[in-house]
Amino acid sequence: FEFEQVDGTYIMNFFSTSSSEHDIISYFWDFGDGHEGDGQNPSHEYDEPGPYLVCLTIEDSEGCTDEQCHDFFIEEISSECEADFEWEQIPGTLNVQFFNTSSSDHDIISFNWNFGDGHEGDGANPTHEYDEPGVYVVCLIIENAEGCESDVCYEVVVEGVSGDCEADFEFEQVDGTYIMNFFSTSSSEHDIISYFWDFGDGHEGDGQNPSHEYDEPGPYLVCLTIEDSEGCTDEQCHDFFIEEIPADCNAEFEWEQIPGTLSIHFINQSTSDHDIISYLWTFGDGHSGDGQNPTHEYDEPGVYVVCLRIEDNSGCVSEVCHEVVVEEAMSDCHAQFEWEQIPGTLNIHFINQSTSDHDIISYLWTFGDGHSGDGQNPTHEYDEPGVYLVCLRIEDNSGCVSEVCHEVVVEGIEDCEASFNFEIDDDDVIHFNNTSTGATPHTTWFWEFGDGNTSTEENPTHEYEEPGIYTICLTMEDETTDCLDEFCLPVVYQLGWEDAHFDEPREKTKHPPHTLRSQGDDFRIVRFNNPVSNKLYIRYELENESQVRFEMYDLTGNRVMTSNQGRQSNGTQETSLDVSFLHPGLYILTVKTDSSVKTMRLYVTR
Repeated sequence: FEFEQVDGTYIMNFFSTSSSEHDIISYFWDFGDGHEGDGQNPSHEYDEPGPYLVCLTIEDSEGCTDEQCHDFFIEEISSECEADFEWEQIPGTLNVQFFNTSSSDHDIISFNWNFGDGHEGDGANPTHEYDEPGVYVVCLIIENAEGCESDVCYEVVVEGVSGDCEADFEFEQVDGTYIMNFFSTSSSEHDIISYFWDFGDGHEGDGQNPSHEYDEPGPYLVCLTIEDSEGCTDEQCHDFFIEEIPADCNAEFEWEQIPGTLSIHFINQSTSDHDIISYLWTFGDGHSGDGQNPTHEYDEPGVYVVCLRIEDNSGCVSEVCHEVVVEEAMSDCHAQFEWEQIPGTLNIHFINQSTSDHDIISYLWTFGDGHSGDGQNPTHEYDEPGVYLVCLRIEDNSGCVSEVCHEVVVEGIEDCEASFNFEIDDDDVIHFNNTSTGATPHTTWFWEFGDGNTSTEENPTHEYEEPGIYTICLTMEDETTDCLDEFCLPVVYQLGWEDAHFDEPREKTKHPPHTLRSQGDDFRIVRFNNPVSNKLYIRYELENESQVRFEMYDLTGNRVMTSNQGRQSNGTQETSLDVSFLHPGLYILTVKTDSSVKTMRLYVTR
């Protein structure tokens, strides 16, 4: 017998190809799934896909019987629907727009989205706002009118929101010249009042769209710094190459290292409309030569700038230079490394990737800023952002030496943010842990403990003379990075449980320059529910228009919730905060406005 599966079903059609010299009077089928049947060409529907052994037994009119069995596989019914989607981040926000690209033979009746941050949604093309940048696994499940379901998941990268101003530019070389035209494509929410250009050849300039003429072709790093009317500054740098001005003759060459030696064979690739009458080579190690395709032996491995100057019989002269890397001859060891910048710092962590047939016994690093070091995977702190030529030299126990150099870009610290937490020991001494980001060796610290005492230590300790609720503020300042930020946190010190209340405005104390916030009394709670189970409802009054931010802390000083209300007008306002995710217990609720910081205690119950 033969057989075939009906498309889109688990039904198998069987066709007897049995033969006999007499009439076949019976067909007995064993379908391999516990079911049987008869007939010459039956059909049978299986419950699920998989392998089956089917047997046919026949008998003819003379009593002759015979049996035949075949293995076959019921194929899975192909899906009639397939989930898929694309996405894009809305510029200047943490919102991501999702676009359904699912397909189905029937109408899709439901879309279920899991946005990877604990939130879900529906709809064909939803937009979701994330609380912070990061990588989220987003999943979509669809179902069509015929009951077909399909799901798909992707990792979605949510980028951080750029600042209020952003420097950028484009450039193009004027044909037949060494003049480069620059075009600012910078953006800002306010008027850009200055453009400062560093053209990478020791010259500087200003203006929105300047032109600059270079003395010779080659690679250059050009940087643009902008400032807007609100004091926002940003810098952007681009590498580019000033191309050689085309002539009737064009010098060019290739090269190859002769294996097992320090000899380089140079291969002339120059072109001219006329006969080339001279070749002048400078090999970058103090030696020079001539000839069309010379071979030159170097004394040691390294990077050499090799130049070829040609002249043809019409007087056309052309020159070209290339960096030629001369590898170590028959080296059993190979120096190599990678690197990464530690976020919020000018620290670079170097990761050794060197290889050797023997044990590597020494690592010598030169960090490109006048400092050097050793160790397999060092971390080095730079004084300022920039491009540094970092070299690693290794030696193994067989005497093999290898060196490699890379240009390492140290990015500037874009933002700084003051932050801290604390612990209270058994002697009632508070130990403060500075968790601020964006600090450099030039950052200064100023602590106000709320009782008239201050400190300039990075991680101070403090003991209060009497119980109370104190507002501690940390200010960080760094003139090298234009950093200035303040962070305040209430501390409950040796207090039993009392009714919720406001802190009195804290007394003015000695501040460093540019204090971020002054205290006033422009905020008053009218009503809020305490204790609270799931939703905290707050009604408050503002004397003046102000930014309003609510923060909640547990009794160890850890911030567990932040809610920015934005800029609110004066008068009575209402808001609600979701606290259903908090464990039952006592918390400190802080309210910050432009000129005041107030705290109250809040009980969360279930």
